[in-house]
Amino acid sequence: MACWYKELSILETGNAKPQPITLSELVKKGLGANSHIVLSSYLVGSTYITYTFPGKSYYSFAWIPVYTPGEDATGRPSTFLRVSMSSQEEYLNFVQKKSVKGIVYNKIGFLRQRDVVELSPHYPGISYDNTWFIEVDRTFPTEEFVNGCWLVTLALFAIAFGCYVVSVWMRIIKRNKIV
Repeated sequence: MACWYKELSILETGNAKPQPITLSELVKKGLGANSHIVLSSYLVGSTYITYTFPGKSYYSFAWIPVYTPGEDATGRPSTFLRVSMSSQEEYLNFVQKKSVKGIVYNKIGFLRQRDVVELSPHYPGISYDNTWFIEVDRTFPTEEFVNGCWLVTLALFAIAFGCYVVSVWMRIIKRNKIV
């Protein structure tokens, strides 16, 4: 069920055409009306924090801190990029990029609390109120995709309701010995 809600939230807060924005503009002026962005003019932090999904032997994604030019790159960053990667080599390739496309998650109502929980030990005081979170290379959903997710959700609810009705009907039959 979360699929259609998350995708709808992204669709409602953005545009298929990403807006170009520098990190300085994002930090100083905010996002504006489009959560779909191409971020540029940033400095990549020298460390990154990885997350490994349970049962995996390699990490699944990394939070990479980015800083505005001139910002103290040793302090708590104002922005984190959430990047799907599983190796140091991928990180080294990523840091060569001059811009990244992604979705700013602060703008939508479906935020990842796990991000804050995972980053808090490394950056005390971090929250969605004082930090930008951007999922890099996140595909912007189409209206057709959101509608498809909604229909699948409705179908699953209908199936679950049908199973419930059949189980109640079977209990009534068994209790009353109607055959």
